[in-house]
This record gives sequence, structure tokens and C-alpha cells, in this order.
Amino acid sequence: MCKDTEEPGDVHVKYTALGDAFVVSVRFGSEHPARKRTPATRFHFVLDNSGSMGRNSQAAKECFADLAAVATLGVSLVSFDTTAQLLGEAFKTPQEMRDVRLPRQGGTNISAGIQASVDLIRKIAKQEDSHHLLVLLSDGMHGSGPPPSAVLPQMGARLKKDFPKLRLSVVVVGVTRNSDTSMGMLLKETLETVPLYLQPIYFADSPQQMTETLQQMNAGLASLQGSLVSVSLDHGRFIRLVGEDGDATAEVLANNHEQVLLCQGEAPKTLKVDGVAYDCQALPSLDGDLVIKALEKQFDAARIRRVAAGTESTRPAVKQLGEWIAILEAASDKSSTKLELAKASPKMRLAQHRALKTAVSGFRSLRNQLAELDAYSANDSASQAAFLTGATRKYGAKALRRAAAHGEVDPEERRKELIAEVRDLQPRLRSALKADLLEKAQPELQELRQDLAGSDDAALQRACEKMAASMGCRKSYVSLQSNWEHLAEWVDFSPEGCNTEYELLMCLGTVGYPMEVERRDATQMNPYAMDVTRIRATP
Repeated sequence: MCKDTEEPGDVHVKYTALGDAFVVSVRFGSEHPARKRTPATRFHFVLDNSGSMGRNSQAAKECFADLAAVATLGVSLVSFDTTAQLLGEAFKTPQEMRDVRLPRQGGTNISAGIQASVDLIRKIAKQEDSHHLLVLLSDGMHGSGPPPSAVLPQMGARLKKDFPKLRLSVVVVGVTRNSDTSMGMLLKETLETVPLYLQPIYFADSPQQMTETLQQMNAGLASLQGSLVSVSLDHGRFIRLVGEDGDATAEVLANNHEQVLLCQGEAPKTLKVDGVAYDCQALPSLDGDLVIKALEKQFDAARIRRVAAGTESTRPAVKQLGEWIAILEAASDKSSTKLELAKASPKMRLAQHRALKTAVSGFRSLRNQLAELDAYSANDSASQAAFLTGATRKYGAKALRRAAAHGEVDPEERRKELIAEVRDLQPRLRSALKADLLEKAQPELQELRQDLAGSDDAALQRACEKMAASMGCRKSYVSLQSNWEHLAEWVDFSPEGCNTEYELLMCLGTVGYPMEVERRDATQMNPYAMDVTRIRATP
């Protein structure tokens, strides 16, 4: 629903063209019903209880139990060795799950464990509509019964045929290099209907690291917010992996984050969210940041396919992704990416930052990922896990823990609060700035006094520029502005186009006391080589 003012209960949809495809951005207002209702979630844990796991089976169960407090409809537990046993269908508290004793350990029949959990999901799906999260943990290769490579494709096909609206996400935990990463990705490929875009696999190099890895997984799952909603276009299909036909509908989480979808077909005019139609706003030019977000998801899906099914399975995706990256690069070449800060308005600075960020880091990252996807050939589980998680592996867990710890802070609501504060400050800044300029203006600057007599903010901006020129006023070597010019920007500021708190900071900077610094050549390499020589109480 495209309006001049955003309503908190609305869904805000925009799209940008990318060759013969379109990238759609969906944002849910803070008062949208899907953000207010409690999500209906069930966790299903499939735990390796083979002899090689030893005490780690019990340690993993203890970690899984913590998530019983997160799943709103309960947690199930299947343990498998040579056979599989369902130890509980719906634990409601961590203690209930901890009280269950694991059976005697044996061989490794991964297929039986997955089948037992899927049978339970089938049973529940006949009775209710909920979001299922299946978590598989194993430390070794399949060793007993039909192999997963033969069982999973048929199991997934039957499940999706019998329950076309099933919402199922898959999380894989691999322990040691003996685990089967490719089998885990095959599980995601064949069963998953709702990708969560957490880490494709949580991998522990050794049993000693397993507990830490599970804590990272728990933090990731606990940080998920919002309820699932079904979205569809008036014309077109959503592409989960380029090179495939796509789906008429997609499931997304309605939370405080922007949801980005790739689609093919006609330019979207409306998007339906749980059957309610909202207008789609066409962006006037290619939005590089939006496209990069969409292609990053495509690379995630392609890496999973590459590990699950081999090199040939991703050839169409590699070809198409290369063509789209070329479109991005061509669009960037047509626009100037030179940084010009002198006399640049807040909107101009923001636009320059976005263009430079996209051109310098975004395109390079996509090209590197494309080359890695095309050239990758390792087949051992540890290398496959590193390929799937990439650079996010080192820092991802910390980010997720911080997100979970600060989950009560809604970034969109915070942005609106900051805008409201700026709006409140503007009239007071306007009066104070005029008074300061009139007090310091020389009598001969009658033209300046005439400018200040009106209420036009553009006239106030001109007055600040004239005052700075006539008095030889100091200018910041960061913003290239005088203090008056900086304050005038606050008075004239409009928040349109600022989507995050960071972009607001980039547009406005912060109001504070001017300070004088002494710089050296080494300052560019080491900011601590800069000395603060004076702090001024006024401009």
C-alpha cells in the first residue's frame, strides 16, 4: 500500500528491475497483525545416539532442551542408532526434555531418524497449521539401513505433495570431519519449504566444540522474530534458486527486517500478503543495494545445491548470476561514483555513500562469490561446511547473540523515534540560529539581515554561507562545512530516503562542541596520532 505517510499497520512494497527479473522489497509496519500475533512453532530434534557420540548425545540433548522455552507449541525428540525412537512429541519445558533418558547407543541409521521425525510432522500437519523446524545432529556417516541419498528425495516429494502448504525449515548440525555435510544439504534441499537464512550448517570441528556450536545455533533460532505470512504476486513467480521455474507463493517472516524476494514475469503491480493486496512502488532506477541483498540469498541457495548435488546442478545458476552482476556493474559505470562532499546536501552525501559502497564492496564480493561457486571442488565435510558458511562463520554467532540480547529494540521504531526528535529540534534550532547570525552579522551586511527576515529555510542556508564567507569562519575537515552551515542542514532536513539509523547519522552527523585537532601524516593510518588541542564552547 503506497502512501505519502507510512501507517504502522501497512505493508510497504517496492521493486527494482534487474534485466528480465525483478527484486521486490517488503516491509511490515510495526502494527501489522502478523507482527503482533504469537508465532505457532514446533521444533523437532533428530539426535545421533550412535556409539561414536558417547557422552555428547546427552550434552546435545541438554542444549536442545533450552529451546523448549522458545517453541510455542512444543518440542519433539527422536534419537537414532541402528533404529529410531520417538522419545517425546511435545515437551513444553526444558526440564521435561532433560528428564527423558536416552536409550542404549548403537550404529548410525540417519534415514530412520529423519523418517521418524517426518512421520510425526505428517501427523501434526493433519491437525494444525504451524511452522516446523527440524534439527538434525550427527557426528558420522550413515552406516545402517537405506542410505539418505536414496530415501530423502522420495520422502521430500511425497511430503510436499501430500501437504502443499506445509511450513518446514531445516537446520543441520555437523560434529567432526566424519559427519556428512553433503547429506545435510540434501536434507535441506529435499524437505525444506521455508528457508530461514541462518547459517546453512552449524559445524563443530571436534566434540569439544559441539556445545559452543549448539549455543550459537540456539542463539540464532531464539533471535527469529515474527510470524510467517504467505505472499504472492498478481503476475510472476518467486525464484528460490535461479535456473528453476519458481513458485507462485513464498513464505516470509513478518518482522522488523526488510524481506527481499527475487521474481520473474511481468512487472509486479500488487503483492498479496495472506490474501490482502498491497500496491507495489516501482523505483525510478536500479537499486544496487536491494539487488545485492537478493543475489546474496541466491548465492546461499546455490552453495547448498552445489554441496548437495554437485557441480553440474549449479551451472544454470552460475551463468544467470554472472549476467545479473554484469547488469549491476554496467549500471554503476553509467553513474558517477566519485565522492564530492563540498556543498553536498545530506541526500547527496547519502546517495554518494550508497553508490560507492555498492561499487567498491558489493560488486567485488559478488564476483568473488561467483568465482568461488564455479571453482569449488572439495568433498570433505569440514571444507564443505567452511564453503557454506564463508566469512560469516567467525563473527555470525556473536552478531546473533547480540541481536537476541537486544531483540526488544525495533530498528524501524528507533528510526522513527530519532526522526521525531529531529523534528522537535528543528523549530528551536531555526530560532537560535537566526538569533546567533543576527547578533554576529556586521552592520554592512544588510542583505544578510534581509534574508533572515523571512521564514524561508533556503534563505537561512544562504545567510549561513554568506556569514561564513565574510568572517572567514572555520570549516570542518570532515564535513567541509562551517558550524552554521551544519546547523542549517538540521533545520532544512527531510528524512525521506533514510531507511536506517546509520543513514540518518550519515545525513546529519551529530550536534556537539567544535574541537580543534592537530593532525600528522600518520593520522590516516592511526587515528590515535591525532591530538585534540582545543574544544570551543560556541561556533
